[in-house]
Amino acid sequence: SVADVANRRAWELLGMDLSEVAGSEFSALNTRYRGGMRVVNVRTGGPAASQGIRTGDILVGMHEWETASEEDIRYITTRGNLASRGPVKFYILRDGETLFGHIALREGAQRR
Repeated sequence: SVADVANRRAWELLGMDLSEVAGSEFSALNTRYRGGMRVVNVRTGGPAASQGIRTGDILVGMHEWETASEEDIRYITTRGNLASRGPVKFYILRDGETLFGHIALREGAQRR
């Protein structure tokens, strides 16, 4: 399924588990973004952890793409050339603020 692929690739490449934020919950955040994926787990020593991404953060974008759904995550993480680009800019919401950084995608990271 799309969700299985998205979840596996997010863990392998980014070092985080993600869960779609419900539309009504996201609307209550009063943000300009259209949706996001809540970080529910961060792999110790993984790319997300090295950038300070924490459980509870909401991933709203990577590079030029929004991350509003599992389909978005699947699309981004299955692009063949993405890992070869070097660090990719990401955007998260935390406590009402938009934060950003650059995450190095690592192909073939440890599996759970």
